[in-house]
Amino acid sequence: MSAGTGTARAAVDLKSKVQQIEEQLQLAQQEYPERIALDRVKLALALAKFVRSQLALDVGAEQTIPPGAVRVGRLP
Repeated sequence: MSAGTGTARAAVDLKSKVQQIEEQLQLAQQEYPERIALDRVKLALALAKFVRSQLALDVGAEQTIPPGAVRVGRLP
């Protein structure tokens, strides 16, 4: 398994875990509608959705850049 494949798999695993967090927070939001707890659940849910969307963008960008297309270092 190459390093790129391992990284992509880790991103997919992380995205899956964040989605599980979202689902659990949505259930908690439905079960515990008290004001303070609800505000905290909403914040955590928004954060989980943001992280998942950023992971999706990062994986998509990683797949569109061909290997060797970007060079890092000083110009000659």
